[in-house]
Amino acid sequence: MAESEDTYLIKTDRLNLRPIRKSDLEFIYMGLSDPKVNMFYGIKLESITEAHEQLQWYQNLLDENSGIWWKLTHNETGLSIGACGYNNWDHSENTAEIGLWLLPEYWGKGLMKEAAEAGIKHGFEKMGLERIIAEVETENASSISLLKNLGFTKYPDKTFSDVKGDKLISVEVYELTRN
Repeated sequence: MAESEDTYLIKTDRLNLRPIRKSDLEFIYMGLSDPKVNMFYGIKLESITEAHEQLQWYQNLLDENSGIWWKLTHNETGLSIGACGYNNWDHSENTAEIGLWLLPEYWGKGLMKEAAEAGIKHGFEKMGLERIIAEVETENASSISLLKNLGFTKYPDKTFSDVKGDKLISVEVYELTRN
């Protein structure tokens, strides 16, 4: 990481966001192996080895300046609750793809909206993004609702099919542009 980790720290009313690091191995494995989390999430970890690979992916984003992912920690309890971040950062187009996941026991409390708002602010103000992209499975009503609540709009004619496990899924693309 070229810059100090402090450069990437974000605090909100209820959350601390800090870059994911190697010491987060067990948390990342726990979250991304949870069937409820990966019901609509593109990554499903089956082993600690895969969690190591995922951590390396997060580190590569920072090393290659192609994105950043934060671990979300609840201020009051100190517990880790999820992650959000950017990947596919295109510096020439000033775009990046946002992703997010939250442990099920924290769903419906407005925490992901709070984290996403902070991440979006960071993307526009610190990363210089002009457009943020989000890909979401069409059956993921909660994430679609969150994106719309955050001001994202469905990108016209950008629905595509993908294979997840042994199932064909439909994915929509949403975007948020800098005002």
